[in-house]
Amino acid sequence: MGSPTPARHSVKTIRKVAPAVVAAWSEILKAVPNSRLVVKARHSGAEITRRHLHLAFSGCGVDPARVELRPVSADRSDHLTAYNEIDIALDTFPYHGTTTTCEALWMGVPVVTLAGTAHAQRVSYSILKNLDLDELVNWSSADYVANAIQLARDTHHLTQLRGEIRKRLEQSILCDPDRFTRQFEEALTNIADTHSKERQARAVAG
Repeated sequence: MGSPTPARHSVKTIRKVAPAVVAAWSEILKAVPNSRLVVKARHSGAEITRRHLHLAFSGCGVDPARVELRPVSADRSDHLTAYNEIDIALDTFPYHGTTTTCEALWMGVPVVTLAGTAHAQRVSYSILKNLDLDELVNWSSADYVANAIQLARDTHHLTQLRGEIRKRLEQSILCDPDRFTRQFEEALTNIADTHSKERQARAVAG
């Protein structure tokens, strides 16, 4: 279980790992015995960052020893191989992962996400929907926590998902640039047609 999302370094925090995220992840850790969390971030090696994050989890009742901070791997192959140690990727919120969501899915790791209303809060939702993985999308923090806990406990379904995810990604529009381009062109045409009709209607009304 973990969040592979690289994040920028603020003075004492990893920006994507906001207090609400720590609280949700803590609830999941407490409900899944022997689980641990891996947080991979560019500046996780900084002592002040490590101390701040461990204090945040400790304040939520989680033993800091269960939270492992890792720096970003310099080697791309090593970076992807690290996903083999992860059972479930926990997306950050309200700012989602994008590249990291795709990386996790490519490596067969399901990504549990919490969708919002803005673009940055719906990226993982869009990716998962195109893989018919709506079951991993949640609309409240309580559902996000419950979904991750249920998936962690249902090892049969988790194994099944892990065996299917890369194939789903390969067969999706995300890996089909020609189909993506056609649909994008159609969307732009529809937008232009709608705009033209609305402009004509305003002209007639005026």
